[in-house]
Amino acid sequence: MNFFKLLLLSMLLFCSFMLSSCGGGSDEVVEIEGGGEEPEITNIAPTSNSGPDQYVTSGQHVLLVGSGFDSDGSIIEYLWSPINGTALPPVNPTNESSSFTAPTVDEVTLLTFSLTVTDNDGATSVDETVVIVVPTPIAASGIDQEVYSKDTVNLIGSGVIYSGSVTNYQWNQVGGNDFNIQNPTSSSSSFIAPIVNSIKFYEISLTVTDSLGGIHLDSLLVQVNPRLIPKLNDTGIIYGANYPSSNNSTCIGESIDEQDCSHGRDFLANSELLVKTGNGQAGFDFTKLDITGQPLINQNQDYADNLWSCIRDNHTKLIWEVKSLSSDIHNKNDTYRWGGSTSLLNGSFGNEYDDWTTLVEQSNNQSFCGITNWRVPSKQELESIINYNESNPAIDIFYFPNTVSALYWTASPAASFSGGAWTINIPNGGGGHIDFRSDFNSVRLVSDEVSQ
Repeated sequence: MNFFKLLLLSMLLFCSFMLSSCGGGSDEVVEIEGGGEEPEITNIAPTSNSGPDQYVTSGQHVLLVGSGFDSDGSIIEYLWSPINGTALPPVNPTNESSSFTAPTVDEVTLLTFSLTVTDNDGATSVDETVVIVVPTPIAASGIDQEVYSKDTVNLIGSGVIYSGSVTNYQWNQVGGNDFNIQNPTSSSSSFIAPIVNSIKFYEISLTVTDSLGGIHLDSLLVQVNPRLIPKLNDTGIIYGANYPSSNNSTCIGESIDEQDCSHGRDFLANSELLVKTGNGQAGFDFTKLDITGQPLINQNQDYADNLWSCIRDNHTKLIWEVKSLSSDIHNKNDTYRWGGSTSLLNGSFGNEYDDWTTLVEQSNNQSFCGITNWRVPSKQELESIINYNESNPAIDIFYFPNTVSALYWTASPAASFSGGAWTINIPNGGGGHIDFRSDFNSVRLVSDEVSQ
């Protein structure tokens, strides 16, 4: 029995020694299965992503697409905040994604926003994004214009952008559809002014869109005046006739008071009672203009001594092209089939050729005689410069040199014949000839625009 007690005592002493050697005698808490305290665990902070930087234009709706990630928990809060003073508070700032409307700016402006995310342990993370706001494109539709019915109205627009590129131009008539705008998606366009019986105003808009989605609109007003029949010149006849035949060289003859030479502007001029601005035979009143539209200093020189390009009719207020001997578009020998820019054909009554369009458009583009509203004259207008005191050609060649004695087209189509149009017979002044539109005849341009 004593042996077993001694053995048990020896074993207890050995165990006590072993525990002391392993540190078992310290105060440190030892984790044991089934109870005791757990060790401290460190929280991993979340990650905030405020999205990529953006380019936008003034007034554009901007979407801020954010996100948050927490590897050892969950995101419980989002908060969008403006950083710099010009940034606007976003809508729904506590959502994962937010938005705002870009402010109107006159120069490139940087707006900075931060996205703060908070996880379920209270840890936070912040990320920033920059929104670069550029001004909207600036559309310029050009200056207001005043034209006449059937004139070609040229629309010269432009777009100024600060970033990206212009992706679209769009011309439109505001509040109507009275005419067809050619090439409406080009910066430069045109249309034919409609026929009106009284002065009318048309608003034309130009919308410019850039590659960032910016849009700007500008407009101009076009005043369209009715094309009225101008004042009539007299016939140019200053002689009387005898009965039953023969003419006199002056205004004498049978029943002379009832004859043409006894009436109108021709009679007043022949009686030295007509006051003129310029000069011309009988009642005609013409002024010679140079290629810039300025009156010649010496109005009495011949064409060979001092070339002029245009004639201003001081009575009818019309300005006429003078045909030239050079090889330019005004050459006297050029002929055309009927039709083209500024013809008075409405609808599709017969064929219309495009032969004289180049003459009209290049004269306008070159500001021939300082004028940009050149056109082909109506029948009544071309008749107004016929001088029945002359023949072959029946016109005052001192003012209209290089005039070919042939048929000249007018812009007036024949109402009774779809294949014809009116001409003026320059050899004898006859104004009642309808010619086939496919025939080649001469053209003399006219303008209502007063050259200074």
